[in-house]
Order: sequence, then C-alpha cells, then structure tokens
Amino acid sequence: MIPRKTQVVIENISSEELSNSIKKTISELIMNLKGNSVEVGNDLMSKNDTAKFLNVSVRTLHNWTKNGILNCYSIGSRVYFKKTEIDKALTKITT
Repeated sequence: MIPRKTQVVIENISSEELSNSIKKTISELIMNLKGNSVEVGNDLMSKNDTAKFLNVSVRTLHNWTKNGILNCYSIGSRVYFKKTEIDKALTKITT
C-alpha cells in the first residue's frame, strides 16, 4: 500500500544522490503495484460477455471449455475467461 503522506528531509545530499533515491523509490512502488494487480492484457470476462464477444451461446462456450478449447477460471461461483487466452484460441484460416 502506498503511504498517503511522506515526510522528506534533505540534508547534505547531492542532486545525483537525490535523483537516484527518487528513482529507486519509484521503481519499488511500481514493483509493488505490479505484484498486486492482474497482468496488463489479462482482462477477465464473464461467461455472458465472452459468449457475446465470440457471438456464440453460453452452452457452446460451456462445450468449448469442457473440450479444452478455452480455459475458464472461477472466483466463488462466478466463472471468468481471460481475454488474452480467448485471442490465442482463435486460429487463422488460410484461403
């Protein structure tokens, strides 16, 4: 969690040391944020949203999941699909 208020005391520090300290702090904050969030691009979609996105019925989506065509994930009783995995499951048709 990012602190709301931070007191900074600057004494006998060069501008280069200050710059490096700021860069280090920002890097640490970014790493903490990355560790606490879903990867960029892995947007979760509900069953209904996924079915609408693919223009299929929820039953077809269920069958594709059952047959290993798509992976699904659950939180409690809710089922989700990862948008990036849906995109990977789509195959190019050559004509």
